[in-house]
Amino acid sequence: MKERLIEKIDTFCKKELGTNFNKDILENFADYLLDNGVIVPPCKVGDMVDKFFSHNNVIALWYDDPVDKHYSNMLWRGMAWDIPENYKSLPFVKFMGIVAESIDKSDTLNIKVELTKEESALKGAEGK
Repeated sequence: MKERLIEKIDTFCKKELGTNFNKDILENFADYLLDNGVIVPPCKVGDMVDKFFSHNNVIALWYDDPVDKHYSNMLWRGMAWDIPENYKSLPFVKFMGIVAESIDKSDTLNIKVELTKEESALKGAEGK
């Protein structure tokens, strides 16, 4: 959690402020934020099970369409306890509200994940 926060602070400072801070300053700032209630959600889908949702929830993992970013494609759907190992390490982006295709899918918790460009291109080539 701390490492991710340091990375985000560093990226922000470089991009928005044009400033590079040394690692000690970034670590001290991250410690200060964490000690004062800043919460950094787990970045990996597998870390979220039994913290943000139950292992008994039905979840669906979605990713941005590689061609049209206005659309999302379903990567996987099933019980949270049964997430395939190769998907547990995917970065969590956000919870999504999606109108279910049918009543039997209306209980699904929809989660957007981030794929690498290579993974996304492969999924697009597979035809979803």
